[in-house]
Amino acid sequence: MKNMDSYVYTKERVSMVLKSKVMPTADNRYNDLLENIERVPEELRAFVRNIEKDKEFLLMHTNSKDIPTTNNEIELYHLTTLNRHDKRKYKTIEGVLEETLLKTIRWEKGWYLVYVKYYFPSTEATVPSGYAFFY
Repeated sequence: MKNMDSYVYTKERVSMVLKSKVMPTADNRYNDLLENIERVPEELRAFVRNIEKDKEFLLMHTNSKDIPTTNNEIELYHLTTLNRHDKRKYKTIEGVLEETLLKTIRWEKGWYLVYVKYYFPSTEATVPSGYAFFY
């Protein structure tokens, strides 16, 4: 159990360094992490020490208000535009594939109805039976 605690400790400390709002706070937190490097698991010590090389790049958002905390456009999209129910759908590859399939079927159903109503106005437009399961 002690080994798992060291992973949690490392995750929390590195996360706090990267979430810092100002550079002096980030420096202090990183220095505290280096002082307690013996609590970090062996396989993560090199990673923690290598943060020093990229620290200026990783914490660039602390120097300028124009730079977002994350530049990941997809992450920003999910954080700000999707509700909790939709976020859960896209957490796994299977969820993304299933949602994409369902959206494709809905899109095709819509265009099928438009096509039938436009080209065959006297015919009553209905969805083929294979699509009925999804609606």
